[in-house]
Amino acid sequence: MRYIIILSACLAVMLSCKRAESGWQQLARFGDGYVVWESNRSGQFRLWQRQLDGSGLTMLTPNDGHAHYAPHICPDGTRIAFFRYAKGTSVYSKKKNPQRGETALCLINRDGSGLKVLTQDARISETGGDRGVVWIDDDRLIFVNWAGAPCMLSLSTGQIEILADTQDACLVNATRTHAFKRVSFMPFDAARRKITPRKGLGGCEAYVSHDGKWGFWMAGAGGPANRIHLSTDKVSEIVERKDPRFPKDRNYIYFPMVSRCARLFACGASPGSHDHDHFTSDYDIFVAAMHPGTLSLISKPVRYSFDEGTDRYPDVYQEALELPQQMGEAPLHARFEAPGSWRWDFGDGATGQGGAVEHVYRDKGVYSVRAHSGEKVLRGMVVVEAPAAPELPSIRLRVWPANTNNLIYVFQTADQQNRVTLADGTVASYPLKSRGRAHLDHDHAMVLDQGAWLVAGVSDAILAACKETGALSVEMVLTPRTKAIPTPARMVSFSRDGGHRNFSLDQEGDRLVLRLRTPETGNNGANPPIELCPLDIGRPQHILVSYRNGQLTAYKHGKLLHPAQALQGDFRNWDPMQLIFGDEVTGGHDWSGTLEGVAIYSRFIDADEAMETFNRYLNIHRSRKKVPSIDLTVTLVEKSRVPTLAEINPYREGLGMFKYKVNDVHAGVLAEKEIYVAHWLIMDNLVQPAAKRKPGEKLRFSIERFDHNPQLRSFFLGNDFNDGDALWAEHYFAIPVPQVLPGE
Repeated sequence: MRYIIILSACLAVMLSCKRAESGWQQLARFGDGYVVWESNRSGQFRLWQRQLDGSGLTMLTPNDGHAHYAPHICPDGTRIAFFRYAKGTSVYSKKKNPQRGETALCLINRDGSGLKVLTQDARISETGGDRGVVWIDDDRLIFVNWAGAPCMLSLSTGQIEILADTQDACLVNATRTHAFKRVSFMPFDAARRKITPRKGLGGCEAYVSHDGKWGFWMAGAGGPANRIHLSTDKVSEIVERKDPRFPKDRNYIYFPMVSRCARLFACGASPGSHDHDHFTSDYDIFVAAMHPGTLSLISKPVRYSFDEGTDRYPDVYQEALELPQQMGEAPLHARFEAPGSWRWDFGDGATGQGGAVEHVYRDKGVYSVRAHSGEKVLRGMVVVEAPAAPELPSIRLRVWPANTNNLIYVFQTADQQNRVTLADGTVASYPLKSRGRAHLDHDHAMVLDQGAWLVAGVSDAILAACKETGALSVEMVLTPRTKAIPTPARMVSFSRDGGHRNFSLDQEGDRLVLRLRTPETGNNGANPPIELCPLDIGRPQHILVSYRNGQLTAYKHGKLLHPAQALQGDFRNWDPMQLIFGDEVTGGHDWSGTLEGVAIYSRFIDADEAMETFNRYLNIHRSRKKVPSIDLTVTLVEKSRVPTLAEINPYREGLGMFKYKVNDVHAGVLAEKEIYVAHWLIMDNLVQPAAKRKPGEKLRFSIERFDHNPQLRSFFLGNDFNDGDALWAEHYFAIPVPQVLPGE
């Protein structure tokens, strides 16, 4: 039996190789090249390579007792930079973290010769995976030093230059316009060595195209792989989740990389969602032709590795075309020119003769152009797209906030850009990091219960701006779930701990309370706390609080409230603090509810603007598509295997699909008698109660359709129900049940 299994496996590999051969030839027709990647097939991670035409599978780096990671090919294709780590260490696994001196940035020739250490003051960047080097040209490359600063190294001189004053372990792109890490693409001012913060996009393995126009990354576990146009911020998919262009048994993808020429896309792919583990799962390397102008795939991905080991983090190189690439919509009028007399093959069956020729491509497709003169051959590529449909005019809502003067921080919802213009003219947005059970709902609003959201990078800006003007306005849209017990519960807080704050908006019972620090009110801003208004439990409400020395106003739904007490004093005694939503920095003041539409200004806001900004957010709220929920009682039939923390790494959250028998529907409409429901199983690296449920348990909860919850796409989803009726069944998402607090 053992020999039959081995023989079957060998036959499967042979068939896969045979199917790949035609794909190899199709990719190689646009130029010679190769793909290089990490593989642990020999025990330790080594670099392996294969030519684009499928020949020459070889192990590139030697068995030297180290692990080899993060290969990246230099512009002319002759050398590969990579990282050498001490045995048993890795940058993002649960293995031993490397120490200074246990890592090295190395260089090796394409044929495996000439291995040398460039520097030991280097480590892989914080991108959620093996991304360590950016080549500027054949002499200069960018890496991250042990202090976390991006650096530029000249190979010819050995000189190292620190590019930015940061310890965030982010890389800088080749055109030095953006810094990037997991996952945020941040404007970079090379002259001032300044990185402007931008909010995270969710996912991992960020990188930037060589021309600096595109960022790309893994936006979800196993897919999709997304791109962002860095000048317009438009996000779209390169590869969708379970992309049908990949084989069905290899459609869970990771490790995306775009070639320097942007004509090829490489990635790893494994059989399914529980093959997520990046150190043990059977990933194999795929390469596809790519539209260099749009970074969209224009061919089916072709498989280049067939080993049961973990093949990951590829880079791919293809020689430059002798003829300029031409791209456009059909009919495309192309012109080709070369000195001398040539025989032209336009790739669509037509031919030509001469030194300068023209040809019209009438059909959508990718065409390989050849010019022949004796033994000389010139190669070119023509990409013809279908004519674009005319754009329909769109109705644009009035933007919110109403007035962005002195706007320091904004969070509409997590799917928006949430940008502010700084005093020096740069545009910033600030990353949010979840703590505990904090998550996003289907509208990308913050859901807070036994958790919090911390804002990175904005604290200094709030402190400086408000101290300068002596004024503060805070706007927010909140839906409290219940009366706050114990009190106070922090909704928005700019504080250090329970006894030191610059300001906070709190819920006490069913009342909204302001604590604002001035020389008159003490270090906690609680002498006295100001009660502003009652809150409507379970209903969204727009709140705006505005202060300048001696004048405090507050508005609910744009209507003026009358605080019981006035405040006096400026902000000269404010200290550096942390902006946090849903709790105190040190915990113990958890708030339960939903929060969105947060804006912080360093100016006073009058009644007219308060009404205008309320009406604008009300329009946003009313324009949303309503997501129906279903309240039901079910019995657990079967559940997907609960992943370990190591398996979902580098993610901190994960979901799992459960199968239920429907007992009763208490509210909403549901026809199915059996349903598949995704639950949060891991949040902030903590296993959730749903993971411990056993078949036969009877439960009551509310669900929404999974595809109505786009905020879930960037998270790991373990799903063992991948055949039969489960493939066609509607999938649902269990709305997290708030934890009951003492006294409720």
